[in-house]
Amino acid sequence: MRILPIKKMYLPALSLVAVVVLLLVIVSVSTYRNLNREKVRALHSLHRQGVALLRSVEASVRTGMKMLMWQEVSVGNLLQETAKDHDIAYVILIDEHGTIVHHSDPTQKGLHGSWNPLVSGEDQVVSRIYSLPDNEQIFELAKIFSPMYEPAMTHSRSDMIGFGPIEPPHSHRGDIIIMGIKMTAYEEARSADVLHAFIMAAIILFLGSGALFFIFVIQNY
Repeated sequence: MRILPIKKMYLPALSLVAVVVLLLVIVSVSTYRNLNREKVRALHSLHRQGVALLRSVEASVRTGMKMLMWQEVSVGNLLQETAKDHDIAYVILIDEHGTIVHHSDPTQKGLHGSWNPLVSGEDQVVSRIYSLPDNEQIFELAKIFSPMYEPAMTHSRSDMIGFGPIEPPHSHRGDIIIMGIKMTAYEEARSADVLHAFIMAAIILFLGSGALFFIFVIQNY
């Protein structure tokens, strides 16, 4: 009975395997670092965007309080109009007890908010990533609501307008405004980066396996 000798793997084959493994490690580490870097950039961009929107809402309330027709319901209407932006999920105004005073969804008014952030100063903005029941990622920002303007007295408003008493507006000084920004664009970009990384790894594996196969074929001959 003839026993075939065991053939040793050529050095080029071992080198090729080492190169393929090294490239896979490099692609994995590079992808991980890129994803983290893009996440930090995206969150920083969302934070700046959210702060600008929050200050814009405060400025709108500050301007509206100077008008005679401004009422308490006007605050809720402003939040509803703000939340119509495609990138904004909701805007909430809560009091010191966490009760929703105004919400971009009027049906939520009077309920207890899911987040009662601890904000120490008027210039401090706290943020977090929150998952909705449908697993949608929302970037939330919160700050002390400070329109820095006291609304006019109710009786002077009603006398000048001539429609009788109206609901007195509140300055909401000390309340907390929360804005939720959708992270759909970030999630789509992150998924595209992960898919690109998998494609690169598959190409490396395919080329390495093909080259290794031909080395074995040559070795058999």
